[in-house]
Formats: sequence, structure tokens, C-alpha cells
Amino acid sequence: MEPREPGHWDCTITTNPSAAILPDGTTYMIYKSREYAGATLQLGIAKAPQPDGPFERLSDSPIFRFDNEDFHVEDPYLWYEDGRFHVLMKDDYKNDSGGLTGEWGAGVYATSEDCIHWDLHPNPLSYTRSVTWDDGTTSVQCNLERPNLLFHDGKPTHLFLATGNGEKPWGFDSVTWNMVIPLK
Repeated sequence: MEPREPGHWDCTITTNPSAAILPDGTTYMIYKSREYAGATLQLGIAKAPQPDGPFERLSDSPIFRFDNEDFHVEDPYLWYEDGRFHVLMKDDYKNDSGGLTGEWGAGVYATSEDCIHWDLHPNPLSYTRSVTWDDGTTSVQCNLERPNLLFHDGKPTHLFLATGNGEKPWGFDSVTWNMVIPLK
């Protein structure tokens, strides 16, 4: 899917897609874009009759709008379960605003009936940068990116996140990897 013409909120880039394929093949795809270099990244939604398209935007506006301009989400992971759409996203707030979860880089959870109008969970925090390892020790990751889920028998069993070594957000010490967290 190409960016739209200048003047649209999604005219510079279309990136970070995540798709949910329904049983009949209908495919919904969330994507990230922005209006101009340096603008806040936003999320849009498109739909196609099958996974290879053609995709059509379902809204001329971003699907998440927040009253506080410092609130920002990115890296959506979309899935369809029990007749509803679900999304995990990274809380990437700006200027110490606290965002949607109160923890920069934590996961935000929301659901939707139509993939356009979304309801944030009453407690939208779905995961944190604090990780408990198999040996019982805990660390705070410098960053968690691009959540993905593994499903077994239609239910999520493991959360995958891109991460790396570092002392502070975006303070990578040149070692990055994918983390797998079993879900309870």
C-alpha cells in the first residue's frame, strides 16, 4: 500500500504493517504513517478481500486519536479472536506525559468490533519493560519493540518482543535480540 498524496495524514510512509486474516480470507491491516518528517506517527487501517489485496483504507483519519498530543502508540500487533479485533501496541509517549500506561515502552491493549473504533481496556497495560527471568532475577529492558503473539488452538501462548541490552530507553549497547515470554 502506497502513501497517499501530500495533505493526508499518511502521505510520507506506510510501514510496520500487522494483518488479521478472517476465516473467509478477508484481511484487515494496521499500518503506521505520518504527515511530514518529524510529525507524530499515527496508525491507520485498511481492508482487502484476501491477504494479497487489493487493500482499501477504511478511514481517512488515524484510528487512534488522543486529547493529549504527547500520547503516541506504535508497533501494533493485530489479531481476530472471539468475534472481535484485538491489538497490542507500544506506549511511546513524549515529554514525560505518562501516556496510556504510565510506563514508556510498555504494551497497550485495545479491542474493536470494526477495526476503526477502538476501546482501550480499562487497565490498558498489557506488558512492561520489567522482565522476570527463569532464574527469578528481574531486569528492566531498555526497549521492547514490535510485539507479536504465538497462538495454539486459537489462543495466544507466547509473546515475542524485539529488545536489546542497555541502561536506559533507546540506550542499546549494540546487542539486540527477540525475547519470548510464555503467557499464563
